[in-house]
Amino acid sequence: MSERPLQHVSVWRLRFLLATRSLTIVAILVSAISTFARTWWIADLIANLRIQLILGLLAALICSVAAKNRKLTGVSALLMLWHTSWLWSAVAPVSQSHRGPELKVCTINVLTQNTEYDRIIECLKDANPDVIAVLELSSSLEEQLIRELGVSYPYRLTEPQDDGNFGIGLFSRLPFQSVGVFHLSANWRPSIQAEVQWNQQTIQLLAAHPVAPMNSRHFHGRNLDLKLLAERVQTLRVEHPATPLIVVGDLNLTPWSPLFHDFLAASELRSASQGRGLTPTWYRWPVFPFGLVLDHGFSTLELVCTGRTIHGDVGSDHRPVTFRFAERR
Repeated sequence: MSERPLQHVSVWRLRFLLATRSLTIVAILVSAISTFARTWWIADLIANLRIQLILGLLAALICSVAAKNRKLTGVSALLMLWHTSWLWSAVAPVSQSHRGPELKVCTINVLTQNTEYDRIIECLKDANPDVIAVLELSSSLEEQLIRELGVSYPYRLTEPQDDGNFGIGLFSRLPFQSVGVFHLSANWRPSIQAEVQWNQQTIQLLAAHPVAPMNSRHFHGRNLDLKLLAERVQTLRVEHPATPLIVVGDLNLTPWSPLFHDFLAASELRSASQGRGLTPTWYRWPVFPFGLVLDHGFSTLELVCTGRTIHGDVGSDHRPVTFRFAERR
């Protein structure tokens, strides 16, 4: 009478073990693919999903422990450690030694078709930054921003787009010494470069929005944009070696992509997101972990990021982000 229940348990244990083994094999394959992130767009997408991969591996680890399979447990644990090592920049301690006042720079990807202008303007007023980089700027939002914020931010340059997602604008309460539009790898994706006067010195400020790498062509386009942006930074450093420089924008990659580290190495900039945690700035669905850290700030060594604030929902898939910079002590 007891054989059938025992056989039933054995069958389900076998199925559980097979499912655990399959989950682990998938995790191994996906992790292996991510090592090709520099050359293959699908591998790059996977590399940007390390947090989600870690959660999947945690499930595989729990299942392998429950299945009492040491080999699968060891493999899952090792893969988790490897992916987690890429997240070190998000929690690594940063130097906060600084002096003088803070410069507040906000980058906000508003989503071109977003018409919740009141939420956008309310957020910007609450954030009260010195400089605002508006990405995916439409002509109707441009008019609304000038109407509502024009007095507070009298210095501005805008390149709106109504038939694309790469409009851009720079609004500043600090005077521009110079300002202009430049293009990286495509004329339909404008970026802005400005010199602002702050704390009795000049600050170089660049705002950019490379294309999302959702296919092979856009993957290579984004990577070329990052390469050209790093080269522009280096050129400005040669021409103005004593001038601090800040870069902000939606770069369409996370800090755990090897291409992010390549950009840091090529530009010799420091990420303002270092040590600021894992909170996403873009959401596919508005709950963790269905989001990614895509909106960034960077600076040269003359400056230190003293804080980063990720603001609330303004009707876009991105969240506005305000960075605070000060002179390094």
